Amino acid sequence: MEKINVHVTKHGNIPHYEWDGYLLEETPEFVAMICLPERTMIHHTKNKTFKLHNHSIEIFMKQEWFTVAASVENGKIVSYYCNIAKPSTFDGKTISFVDIDLDYVKRPYGQWEVVDEDEFIENQVRFGYSREMIRTAQQALTTLKEKVDQRLFPFNGYLEGLVKEGKHEI
Repeated sequence: MEKINVHVTKHGNIPHYEWDGYLLEETPEFVAMICLPERTMIHHTKNKTFKLHNHSIEIFMKQEWFTVAASVENGKIVSYYCNIAKPSTFDGKTISFVDIDLDYVKRPYGQWEVVDEDEFIENQVRFGYSREMIRTAQQALTTLKEKVDQRLFPFNGYLEGLVKEGKHEI
C-alpha cells in the first residue's frame, strides 16, 4: 500500500494537525485511506504529539465540505468523527484540507452529536470567516446529518465494506 500524509490547516493556512495512513482508493469524488494503530498525530495547534492506538478508515471528500474517520476495533466500526472542512485536495502523496471547526461525531455506543460549535463561533471572528463560508459550513453540517440519517455515501455500507474486504490488516 502507498503511504500518504494528511495535512490539516485552519483558515488562513495555519498548521493544525497531521498524520500518515495508506491509500485504499481514489476517485474523482473522494480519497479513502486506512490508518494503522500506533501512528503519530502531530497537533500543531496544541503543540503536542499523540499516539493513536486504533485502526481507522478515513474518507476525504474532494467536492463536498466534510471528512469522515471511522474507528475500527475487532473488525467493526465503533465510532465516527466527521470534520466540516473545505473540500480536500490530493496530490498523490498528501491529502490537504482546511478544518472549519464544526464536527459531527458518534462515540462508541452513543448517539450522533454536533461538537465544537463554540469553537466555530470563536473562530469566525479570530480567523475572519466570510458570511459565505459560515453559510456553506452550516449547510455542509445539515447535508452531513442528512447523509447519516438517509444512509447515503459513505454511510451506506461503503466503510463497512472496506473493513470486510480485507484489503488491509484490521
